[in-house]
Amino acid sequence: MGFLSFFGSSPLAIALTAILVLVIAAVIFAGVNAILSFSGGPSPCTPGGGPITVNATNAGGFQQKWDGFDAVLDGGSPSSASFDESEVTSRADQYISDETDVDCGGSCLGCDVGANCNVAQDCLSQFCGTEGCTAVDFCANGLQDGNETDIDCGGGTCALCNPGRDCGAASDCGSAVCDTAGTDKCIAGNCSDSVVNGSETDVDCGGSCSGCGEADACLADTDCRSDVCQGNAC
Repeated sequence: MGFLSFFGSSPLAIALTAILVLVIAAVIFAGVNAILSFSGGPSPCTPGGGPITVNATNAGGFQQKWDGFDAVLDGGSPSSASFDESEVTSRADQYISDETDVDCGGSCLGCDVGANCNVAQDCLSQFCGTEGCTAVDFCANGLQDGNETDIDCGGGTCALCNPGRDCGAASDCGSAVCDTAGTDKCIAGNCSDSVVNGSETDVDCGGSCSGCGEADACLADTDCRSDVCQGNAC
């Protein structure tokens, strides 16, 4: 006995059957929504999470495809459109959270070698270089790499360079003096180089240099010409 023959073939029976089908469909739809709501959907650290975000590079291609998709919808026909990674970034969470690369870094799991990073904690290896996560600490590998100005020093990421080592700016040197007009090497600090270095407490004074003047920084009375240091000032 068929489903329709069970209710009969009268108009009333057909109408009741249609209503029953609609009720069943509504129950299924509600159940699916309830499951999705309970699961919360993909988390920010899960691939596929987040809305579609268009970037400046792919905006033209995205808009062209979207216009075609929109035109089909306006015509009353169902349609769908797919966007690949080269056209649109579907990982909006990468840009609105603290992730440093897709689904890793920040508050997510550490990233693999080669992925973007900001600090060592963004990497599974715990080493973050200028070109992303690295397998080893590039500041201690015996090579001049990354943004180093000499082997394992300088560049703003590694340790400051000692006198005689190559530099590109004063900030690369422990002495805060780089001979950028000549040798491009760090120079040992002295009492007339116009920067605070060595044991100086202020520019070219204090410590092993001559005493500092009034209001200059100091650590002890001997740092001052007046032999009086109060509140770290002469």
